[in-house]
Amino acid sequence: MNELTKPLRGKPPRRIAGISIVGVLLTVLGVVLVAAVVTTILSWESGTPPAETATTTIETPPSTGEVVIRAPEAGADAGVTITTPDGLPANGAGVVIRDAGAAGAIALSTEVNPALLESGHYGAIPRVGPDGLRPLDAYLRPLPATGTSGRPRIAIVIGGVGLGRTGTQQAIDRLPPEISLALAPYGSNLRSVAADARAAGHEIFLQVPFEPFDFPANDPGEHTLLVDAAPGDNIDRLEWLMTQFNMYAGIVTYAGGRFTGDAAALAPVVQELARRGLMFLDDGASARSVTADVSVGLVPYARADLVIDTVDDQTAVANRLAQLEALAQQRGYAIGSGSAFPNTIEAVRAWAETALARGFEIVPVTALRVDPLEATLIQVP
Repeated sequence: MNELTKPLRGKPPRRIAGISIVGVLLTVLGVVLVAAVVTTILSWESGTPPAETATTTIETPPSTGEVVIRAPEAGADAGVTITTPDGLPANGAGVVIRDAGAAGAIALSTEVNPALLESGHYGAIPRVGPDGLRPLDAYLRPLPATGTSGRPRIAIVIGGVGLGRTGTQQAIDRLPPEISLALAPYGSNLRSVAADARAAGHEIFLQVPFEPFDFPANDPGEHTLLVDAAPGDNIDRLEWLMTQFNMYAGIVTYAGGRFTGDAAALAPVVQELARRGLMFLDDGASARSVTADVSVGLVPYARADLVIDTVDDQTAVANRLAQLEALAQQRGYAIGSGSAFPNTIEAVRAWAETALARGFEIVPVTALRVDPLEATLIQVP
């Protein structure tokens, strides 16, 4: 019989000099409890509060409308401040404030806004709401109201999320929430992956496969948009892709060297994205891309300056990130794109830990868009 299976009732308690050991222990315990109570009362009277429990402090200054969320271990000047009358960021519908400790003060809602969906041939697809709210506005990750003004800004989008369990989980868990994630339409449990990514604070995009130059030898996947297809057929393919999950701020190109270089093929797709209130992000993989010419002024748009993992090696990725920093230092902003490879994730994670100390601000991709409905946030080179 071992310690876990022997009965609780056994031999009577041992005694020392006629005194029960249990009685001795109870007496000692009582003395300790009395001493603790006395110490606590004396500390209150002397103005010294008892030790703080590990709960996040939420302070609301009386007149500024600011909500400051600070972890207990943070210093007096640490924490994230969000300025808003009702405690919600003004430019992020569907954003909630949560107790996130030192890791961050906001999380993105994991609930789909039904007003931003309509029924299509293959399921629910995004649309602009009856009040004019765009899916982009509802599902972007907002910037804190007290951002690091004047710092060069760098945004990174990591694609291929949802295709592999390990890479997907690492991208969600190990990358800072400011890093945007793009989900491939062919992954499994994409709705669950999308919710997990947003719960961790990442804004998400839908990767859309566009025709490369060597198609069909290089086939990006089912429902790839093709240059020689009729515009209606490409919109139908796009509609299927858009039904695979929800809550994305926009779409990002995948492959597509031939398609993104053809303005006539691009135009109907860009118009459809604009009609549905989505952002269009070019992953920067093709030097022949004309997406900026077709998109700027019509749809919220951005283009990655560098693909950071053309070589699957941490040192090579770190070198590309250094190039991204140099560009941001020169121009004021830069955008990089990559894939959810272990080396890429680890290199980006390590880089992000020290980027702020080097004078850079990491922002979501949506913060560096050209938006026809708002003041231009970036200048397209």
